[in-house]
Amino acid sequence: MGRGSEEDKERGHAILRKVKKMTVDASSGDQDKEFYFNRFVYQRLRKEELDNQKIRQLLYDKDNRCHSCKSKFDSIKGVVLHRLDDDKRYIKSNCVLVCKECHPKYHRGKNTSNKG
Repeated sequence: MGRGSEEDKERGHAILRKVKKMTVDASSGDQDKEFYFNRFVYQRLRKEELDNQKIRQLLYDKDNRCHSCKSKFDSIKGVVLHRLDDDKRYIKSNCVLVCKECHPKYHRGKNTSNKG
């Protein structure tokens, strides 16, 4: 999760509580329906966040090398689309492609983009 303020996090929790109440109310006590509604909402929200295949392909077509170690990718399969700023959405200007080996470095703050 990004680095939102405490106020932003509380707003997020409030939204989640409202949505959860709505799924419980809509299911009328049917646990399978409640599961369905939860999964439905989750999948739509996740798709919106991860609808990034076009961005990934555009970046790959532009330069099919790891942003960190500069190794050339053999194919787009397994290439990680990484957001430079976790608080911003998946847009071309906020994303880079990295290999699986380099991706953890970004999350530890140890990106070494001057190799090779």
